[in-house]
Amino acid sequence: MSRKWLSSLIAIGFLLYGFSNISVRAAAPLHSTSRIEGMLVLDVSNSMKSSDPNNISHEAMKMFIDMASLNGDKIGAIAYSDAVMREKALVKILTEEDKVDLKEFIDSIGTYTYTDLSTGVKEAVKVLDASNEQDYVPLIVLLADGNDDLDPKKAKTLAEAQGDLKKAVADAKAKGYPIYTIGLNADGSLNKEVLRNVAENTKGTFFEASNADQLPQILSEIFANHLKLKIVPVKQIVGNSDFEAINITVPNENVVEANISFISSQPIELKLFDPSGKERAIPSNQVLLSRSRTYSMIKLVKPAEGEWTLKVKGVPQDQIDISLVFNYDLKLKLGLPSKQSFNAGEIVNVSAFFEDSGSKVTDQEIYQSMNATVYLKDLEKGKTEEFALNGAGAGAGLAASSSLEILRTMKSS
Repeated sequence: MSRKWLSSLIAIGFLLYGFSNISVRAAAPLHSTSRIEGMLVLDVSNSMKSSDPNNISHEAMKMFIDMASLNGDKIGAIAYSDAVMREKALVKILTEEDKVDLKEFIDSIGTYTYTDLSTGVKEAVKVLDASNEQDYVPLIVLLADGNDDLDPKKAKTLAEAQGDLKKAVADAKAKGYPIYTIGLNADGSLNKEVLRNVAENTKGTFFEASNADQLPQILSEIFANHLKLKIVPVKQIVGNSDFEAINITVPNENVVEANISFISSQPIELKLFDPSGKERAIPSNQVLLSRSRTYSMIKLVKPAEGEWTLKVKGVPQDQIDISLVFNYDLKLKLGLPSKQSFNAGEIVNVSAFFEDSGSKVTDQEIYQSMNATVYLKDLEKGKTEEFALNGAGAGAGLAASSSLEILRTMKSS
């Protein structure tokens, strides 16, 4: 399994008892990738005008696109009302031009009259079905108010629309497509229950935004949470027409990309100095810059380890929120047990570690920043038990059945 983890578990011990013989095997390897397939789904009906009069939702989607990796992340977009009004199939992002193409599509989306929530969800599932690759992590991001407003000239009833949504959500759940829902509630008309149910039933997360200005931060949280990354709030500053120095520490050579976002209502000026003290041009070959109405973003590609310095200058009294997300690209490897068959009462030691380009990662700082969870599955009964571990390799007792499959995953601390 490869994810953009910050770290991993070290060792696991299990005490097996109550049976004469236990057979242990590792589960099939999880996908060796950290790339995403993300469908951005936006309600563009009239009801959204009062919730988002300045189209901040467009800005948020563009920020999500800018955070995507140039190593092949795939992103598509759907604009719906009571039908799919505009659609952009999944684009594999390999260049900045690919991002520009997607963002220009977002800017071209208009506003329409009626709303059928099931339409957007159903189409997103359909697109992922058509383009989903095994080595990608899929997700759907839905921005809506949760309300249906059907065209009275059409035959579809509200009950039918709700039934269609239920079917689309069940389909997403069955296929492992989590739906992250964002409800805009500027005018108090948000249907929280509908959007919360959509998210919870697909193992996504529901976010509520009382102000559309919150959307860029929410979208960055979704990006980070889905890939088990950690958003690091760097600093909040208030512009005063002078440059303010901010230190950014790249902890090790395993960082593939460092995304530094600046959320502000006014333009900002930026200077960047690498760990040697040399000023780096913005933009340049390994320092990419994206700008929009509400944010700026610097993406450092394969940044050198050490302390970088940013100098930021804003318009007087303008608040600037600065955050950092490191993208790691490490492969999680599971060590093989000493044997395949164990007797009751024996301890099964399982180890796991990261590999970077085929070499084992030995930097202990990486491992110490994570919590670990191990899943044990009874293959006969289909029951899975979950055990929280720590980086020191603490074990857990378990009443074992005749056949166990060891599954594993990591959760960021």
